[in-house]
Amino acid sequence: MQQFLNTVKDISENYKISPDKIDEVYNGINFSFKPVSDLEAEIKNVFRRKRLFLFVGSLNPRKIFQD
Repeated sequence: MQQFLNTVKDISENYKISPDKIDEVYNGINFSFKPVSDLEAEIKNVFRRKRLFLFVGSLNPRKIFQD
């Protein structure tokens, strides 16, 4: 509890926010998380052994890249 009060004080002072507007939120759990099935575990093992390349982006042309 004391640690939370210090955090509230720090946030209040640094960001000029009233301590009344700051709430404590506890860690929670989402029940959609469950142990992986045997099939899911096998798939993870197969891909764990392979080298993969992940691209996150867009292939759409941009104005700054002219031909």
